Amino acid sequence: EYKAKDVLRKYGIPVPEGFVVSTPDRIKSIPGPVMVKAQVLIGGRGKAGGIKPADTVQQAREAASRILGMKIRGYTTKEVLLEKRLEVAKELYLSITIDRSRRCLMFMASASGGMDIESVSEDKILMLPINPLKGYERTLGEKVASFTGLSGDQAARLERICAGLHELAVGEDAELAEINPLVVTKEGKVIAGDAKITIDSDALFRH
Repeated sequence: EYKAKDVLRKYGIPVPEGFVVSTPDRIKSIPGPVMVKAQVLIGGRGKAGGIKPADTVQQAREAASRILGMKIRGYTTKEVLLEKRLEVAKELYLSITIDRSRRCLMFMASASGGMDIESVSEDKILMLPINPLKGYERTLGEKVASFTGLSGDQAARLERICAGLHELAVGEDAELAEINPLVVTKEGKVIAGDAKITIDSDALFRH
């Protein structure tokens, strides 16, 4: 997750303030209330107890102690991400992936974020192919914002994220760049709550 968020940050996509540690004693201070999150190459961390809240440095150290070394679906947790807790008003889903049938990139979006996209009914998922000859167009971001129910400043923020996600997919040779959940905060910010990026293995020599 933290590596994916480093890539999102590179392309101007907002992510929460945070840092990674491999031992609890490296937690000297925190940026307010945080979530302590296991860093493993698998989903379902929350259900497995790999994500815990903390309000103080001591609580953060205790949470990190419990999570570090934990096995989550066969993966041993060697690092944790401490990330500023978001005041969530709404959770969306947004990704860009390769539509192999159309031979182009495609946005996928839903107002039902924070859950496996496979469990969301098809009528609640927007699948928006991107014309490879035209590339990213602002109307794509507008359609995503409209489908997910955002307007005004929040829609503009989401449109910028869509543009950044497309730039990321092309620039990094991504087969998938997924933000789930894409959080709308109570302050009205739109920010990546969690992220996953898969790079085309045949393109790794370029990176």
